[in-house]
Amino acid sequence: MSSWIHHTRRRSPQPGEKSALASLAPALLTIADAGLAGVIFIAPLLLGGRHDLGRFVFVAFIVVAAIAWFARQAVLGQGRWTRRAAHLLLGCTAIVLLAQLLPLPADWLNLLSPRTAALLPLWTGGADPGELGRWNTLSLTPEATRLSLAMLAAYALLFVTVSQRIESREDVTRILRWIALAAAAMAILGLLQAAAPNGRFLWIYEHPSETTFDRLSGPFANRNHFAHFLVLGIAPLAAWLTVGTSNPPPSQGGARGGIPDRRHSYTSVTRTVIALPLLLTAITILLSSSRGGAIALAVAVAVFIALLYRSGQLQGRRLGILAAGGLAVFFALSVVGYESVSRRLNSLVSTSIDEIDEQGARRQIWTANVAAIKSGGFFGAGAGSHREIYPIYLDDPPTKEFSHAENGYLQIVTENGVPGAVLLAAALTLCGGWCYRAVAYADSPQSIAYAAACIASLVASAVHSALDFVWYIPACLTITLILAACVMQLGEINRKADYTMVRTFSWRRAGAVNLAGAALLLATFAVVELFPPAAAALHWDAYHRTSNAQRDFALKLLAMPPDKAALAHGEAHVANVAALESMIGELEQAVAWRPSFAAAHRQLANRYLELFHLRAEATDNFMPAPQIREAAIASQFGSSADLNEWLTLAFGENSRLLYPALAHARVAARLSPLQGSPYVRLAALGFLQNYGHAAADAYLQQALLVRPHDGDLLFEIGAELCVRGNVDAGLQRWSHALQLRGEHRMKVARAVAGRLAWANLTELFQPAWDTLPEFWKVYRHADPDNVSAFLVYAAAQTRREAADAPREKAAVLIRRLAQVQLDAGQIDAAIASLNQSHVASPDDYATRRMLGMVLADANAEANRSDAAAAHLRWCLDREPNDPRAAAVLTKITSSRMRVARPEYTKGVAARRERHALRSTSGRATQFRQ
Repeated sequence: MSSWIHHTRRRSPQPGEKSALASLAPALLTIADAGLAGVIFIAPLLLGGRHDLGRFVFVAFIVVAAIAWFARQAVLGQGRWTRRAAHLLLGCTAIVLLAQLLPLPADWLNLLSPRTAALLPLWTGGADPGELGRWNTLSLTPEATRLSLAMLAAYALLFVTVSQRIESREDVTRILRWIALAAAAMAILGLLQAAAPNGRFLWIYEHPSETTFDRLSGPFANRNHFAHFLVLGIAPLAAWLTVGTSNPPPSQGGARGGIPDRRHSYTSVTRTVIALPLLLTAITILLSSSRGGAIALAVAVAVFIALLYRSGQLQGRRLGILAAGGLAVFFALSVVGYESVSRRLNSLVSTSIDEIDEQGARRQIWTANVAAIKSGGFFGAGAGSHREIYPIYLDDPPTKEFSHAENGYLQIVTENGVPGAVLLAAALTLCGGWCYRAVAYADSPQSIAYAAACIASLVASAVHSALDFVWYIPACLTITLILAACVMQLGEINRKADYTMVRTFSWRRAGAVNLAGAALLLATFAVVELFPPAAAALHWDAYHRTSNAQRDFALKLLAMPPDKAALAHGEAHVANVAALESMIGELEQAVAWRPSFAAAHRQLANRYLELFHLRAEATDNFMPAPQIREAAIASQFGSSADLNEWLTLAFGENSRLLYPALAHARVAARLSPLQGSPYVRLAALGFLQNYGHAAADAYLQQALLVRPHDGDLLFEIGAELCVRGNVDAGLQRWSHALQLRGEHRMKVARAVAGRLAWANLTELFQPAWDTLPEFWKVYRHADPDNVSAFLVYAAAQTRREAADAPREKAAVLIRRLAQVQLDAGQIDAAIASLNQSHVASPDDYATRRMLGMVLADANAEANRSDAAAAHLRWCLDREPNDPRAAAVLTKITSSRMRVARPEYTKGVAARRERHALRSTSGRATQFRQ
């Protein structure tokens, strides 16, 4: 093959050489450029590609650009393919992902991935409750790995198309200016959306869980990704500005034939027009309050300046412009939002890791990924598996779900093991070589500036990826790949004495057609794989909106007083049934479009079972599914038909909802075996296929293996065990669940409150303060011994939690204790607690208002009116429109005046009496007239 490689000089076609097909080449080139422009300018507007629909739009633009480019090569009848190490790297990456999807014999799988057998005994012969099959792939999330392979195909097409499309420095200049303009436009759009938010992204799209209020993130769901996209355009903007600040001397090769090249010489007006977007973009990055974005910005600026300085280009006018730009940025920040930005970014220079990483969330997820890497074997868990694998190793999970590792390097190794680490190192080394060549062979200030722009952006991307998952956002990765292609081609062009000469394969039309066919196959694979998730995503969003509305309604119902909640129960039941039916409809549409959508199948199993329970509550024969299972197993039906007949007689047509719940739970387990809830559903509903207690136990044990620290799962397993009569084991599961953060704590509290003496309950559960109010709702009506025990425990728990909490949180904890003491009638103890809360946080409005009210109510027993008035006056200075505080303060003031000046009180009474007499006399006169 090496004999096919030679140097060719492009020439213009001679008259008569241009064929009819070749006449299509200009149009195809225009389409290819339009596709690339769509990738840079349009596709990022759809949540940066993080949404499945936005991801598909990225792929669609890439496919258009790639097919148009390779079709142009084919119709020209002459292909150009530069041999690159990057092509081998892309091919090796595809092989690794294909290997993760390849069905393997059991012995091979145990050898290559011993963790799989330990995590999935139901799938590898350790137990056999039936019909789950045998797991036979290295990837534990095959659909996610297949989608990752489709995205790899799209990214490979993008990189190859851009690298082939760049044939000269002018092509590099044009693409970098597109990136610069896209960043500036995105900054303007972000500022406009922050200035006039309506809660929807781009004022159109309503995200199920995110809003645009109180954030500057543009069309991105995450401000860190928004800031990163802008950072990638900062250096190209700066290069665009600096290339025209002075003419290169002839000795630097900046002109042909020794004549200065004045094409890049800007007037002051032009420089201002370019400088304004640069400053605006930098300011927007800082205003986003993204600490990772601020670090990436500093890295990009430092690398760009260092490269210009090293090449001798940073002097005179350019140095002055950069200095003026920095001053302008700080001046603008001081005008529009310095305090809010500084509060967020000051933690970057803090010596306390707790200030940089609030609540230790990033450290937790990084530690979990390291543990997953250590136990993952050679090949990892499979591309795209992070969301499913990390909870196994997170022993104290936060309430937030981590879809990614907050570190691109760790996530790649977690998912792809040693091959992923080797390929990542090779990619970084290869990219570093391109950057070196681009600078080493630069022969003009323009080449140096644009090489510096590419390198600065790439280094910023590499640094920011150590703190976030920016490589997993299509908007950020596509720009990074385009910059990598630019710096690769720029180095090749700079290395040539005559940059119109390129190293190519020489082929005839058949070779070009074959290459176009290969590109078409890759494009088709990417589109076919990624279109179903895009179509299903619309129904998935609708499901989440309805689910969120139902949850909010349930929380409001729980917050109501018992009498009002009882009145609203009937209406709430009808509303919940309608919401569940709507959610099931949306989920069924989602799985119709995307049959391998494990999350939707899992939720369908949950919602069908929930709908069964909700409808059954309105009947006289209500039983939850685990109790139905126990009754069915005890009855020992001879066939499925007999069981079905019994269910219909006992629960009517509503019993038919149990069968789709079972079917979707089984599909969810097959598609994503690391999720725990499908196994719990199978344990509860396995009796529909004549499975007994042994199968239920195996399912529950499998659930615990894959989700050992899932609070919701532990609560459900505890409930299952209690139904089976194993109360001690169930309480142990609930005790573990109560130690984990999350809303499941309230479920545990409601399940056990009042069923145990408080002393026994605290010995078993040791509840924290977030559940104590829920327990107090029950125990406040208990006997005096339980009430007294509760108050003693609450005070001790407050001291324990407040000692380790920040002052503001400590004040809240002590204030909650005071509320409990007030409910118990311990006024003096409540006042003492409120005083402690005030000492912990003197400017806490809620504490001072509550303290003022309590002191005012206690005024009859003790002379505390002065302190009450002082607290309430402080509160009214900050919230003048608080009528309750104003009324109490007026009452205190009047009471003090009556005590201090009795004659004043008599005078007021006399004036009121005279006013009443005059009013009466006036009305009588009016009546006579």
